[in-house]
Amino acid sequence: LAPVLAALLLPSLLDPGLGRELPLTNAEHAYLYQAELFARGKQTESLGALAEFYTAPQTQVADGQIFSKYPPGHSALLAPGAWRGGPPLIPRLLAALCPLLVFLLARRMGSARPHWAAWLMALSPWFLSVEALQLSHGTSLPLPLLFVYAGLRALDEATARPAQALLWSVLAGVAISTAFAARPVTALAIGVPILWQLLRERPRGAWKLGIAVLAACGPAAGLFFAANAATTGSGLT
Repeated sequence: LAPVLAALLLPSLLDPGLGRELPLTNAEHAYLYQAELFARGKQTESLGALAEFYTAPQTQVADGQIFSKYPPGHSALLAPGAWRGGPPLIPRLLAALCPLLVFLLARRMGSARPHWAAWLMALSPWFLSVEALQLSHGTSLPLPLLFVYAGLRALDEATARPAQALLWSVLAGVAISTAFAARPVTALAIGVPILWQLLRERPRGAWKLGIAVLAACGPAAGLFFAANAATTGSGLT
């Protein structure tokens, strides 16, 4: 519990944005700007004649419409917090999951002291520095961790508890596809090798688990391509 609380509270205390109205970086500005648009039920915003003076490099202008150039997943997770006046709400909760997932993974791999792994994660300067900012690492770090853990649990339960294995597979698919909607290359770099290994080893019922993972990827992938199409005219752009 203590590492989880540390991961929840320390990024907020270290947040360089405390007491400031402006984000620290242009990238944060782009994510927060898009989150605020999502919170208002919009994808883009028209600035009319002012659009040509809007020069922040992490946003783009098309036909007078301003929007973030980044994939929509992280901004979508910032949107509930933006709607409530505190954008980092969901990423802070996901950050708190990280030490817990590391603890569970370390225990699953046979570590005699998995709590030390959790503390190393919770107090890591790299972890705290990215979680203190409102960048997409706040989505692309915890969700692939959740994908790995849920995938392992699905394999563990495949024979004795097939129904539970399917639920873990669905959770794995939701996690990695949401990560894909935030940082596609990161999600593919983690997800594809693990799914490939699953296909190579072919444990009992692996095909059902694989189908469940891929089916659960559908909603987030669909929203990803729809958001891209709405802003750029092409789901692949």
